[in-house]
Amino acid sequence: LSNSNLIISPKFRLNGNVTKYGAQINSISYTDAFSLLEGYANVMYNTNESIFDSASVQLNLSNPSSEEEIILDAKFSNPDLSLINFSNIFDSLYMDLQLRLNQINLNRIAKINHESNLLTGSVFASGTVKHPHVVVNLEKMRLLLASNFMDVKGIITLEDKELSIDEFTVDFSTIQFNNIKLKASLENFTAHAEATLTSEFDGLLMNFPMFL
Repeated sequence: LSNSNLIISPKFRLNGNVTKYGAQINSISYTDAFSLLEGYANVMYNTNESIFDSASVQLNLSNPSSEEEIILDAKFSNPDLSLINFSNIFDSLYMDLQLRLNQINLNRIAKINHESNLLTGSVFASGTVKHPHVVVNLEKMRLLLASNFMDVKGIITLEDKELSIDEFTVDFSTIQFNNIKLKASLENFTAHAEATLTSEFDGLLMNFPMFL
């Protein structure tokens, strides 16, 4: 346990080959004051008559002395072979992305360092930037705040312009927010939220429904 006054001092080392078709990174090493991640990456880039066709990114990093891990598999495509520019990139470029984060060390951003400051979760994204389908599954996030841990877990979904939060829980000290649910429209800026506040008082657990 310590205060986060350390300088992170990140360092990268890459070893691989780069061609006009992409890059093959056989060895990646990332180190900072809190962790060591090693692995590899592959980037592929395809064109069709000088027009962008597709690209893919694969990244696999892991810590040899812990369960910390980052796995990325992302694909981008231009099925209509449109000439991509700033005016149409949000409509013409399609994505299919999966990101896995396992026991990521949060001491890089935490004010108080602790070995339990960890995050595990995943991100899935598809569609276009303008009409995306994104699911963020926060399986577990633990962060030491003052003298108590805050535990957060839940699912966030973005479907086109509709944002929803389901099965969300925030647990901090003697206060717990359960069954947090949110439905929000990013188009007309309307929202509905509900949750249950559970608090301990003189050894008694009390539940308070909350609506917005």
